[in-house]
Amino acid sequence: MTRKNPPALTFLSLLESPKHGYSGAEFPPVINSSTKSYDVAVDGSVTLQCQSEGYPTPSVIWHKDGQPLTESVRQRVLSSGSLHIVFTQPGDTGRYTCTAANVAGSSSVEMSLTTLNSLNSQPSLFSGSPIFTVEPVDTVVDSGSTVVLNCQAQGEPTPVIEWASQGRPLLSNDRITILANGSLRISSAQKEDTAEYACIARNLMGSALDYDYLHIYMCVCVCVCVCVGVLINQLMEVSLSGWNGVPAVCPVGLEFRGG
Repeated sequence: MTRKNPPALTFLSLLESPKHGYSGAEFPPVINSSTKSYDVAVDGSVTLQCQSEGYPTPSVIWHKDGQPLTESVRQRVLSSGSLHIVFTQPGDTGRYTCTAANVAGSSSVEMSLTTLNSLNSQPSLFSGSPIFTVEPVDTVVDSGSTVVLNCQAQGEPTPVIEWASQGRPLLSNDRITILANGSLRISSAQKEDTAEYACIARNLMGSALDYDYLHIYMCVCVCVCVCVGVLINQLMEVSLSGWNGVPAVCPVGLEFRGG
């Protein structure tokens, strides 16, 4: 009788990727970023790509010229890990490093960003880049009031002033108005208006950027006064010590009751 060889045994191990919910293994980050050099015009916008994969999901940090990059109204790290920059300035030129890390390891990629001024190759007959004559300052107001964030600039040609908040341009509506002098007026201020605001002045010669912070102070007051034999309803204003030591004025309803 002829003896048959036993069938060869093949072991196939299927390892699911983190995308399918497998949690039995850890994978160091892998960064998908093919572009290593970016050019963008002054006052433009650009996204430095840094999409990473790994398990657990990697956290992403950015460095510029070897220093940690701090997010601002112009520079935001997206949920994908990429860095989005708006209203680009000459100072944004440099070397950027994206680092993705998790418990299994880390990975980094380096890329360069160059901001280009279309007028660099043309002789300048004058220095007319915008200069702020009135700069915005941090402001605290109580809810429901009207507030004006002052911002004025001069230059040649006359600069156009725009406003942005949380990285998004602000457009005039029924509550928000950009005045003729460039200042920003907000009517019926609401708690949701609390934010960092950017004033951007620009013309053909360049641009200037400044920030302020607006805080809407919510005030609730109740006073009850008892007077003998008198019943009067009256509305008064009470000065309070508001946020950051700035006085706030709060309307208070006073009820005088007979005792």
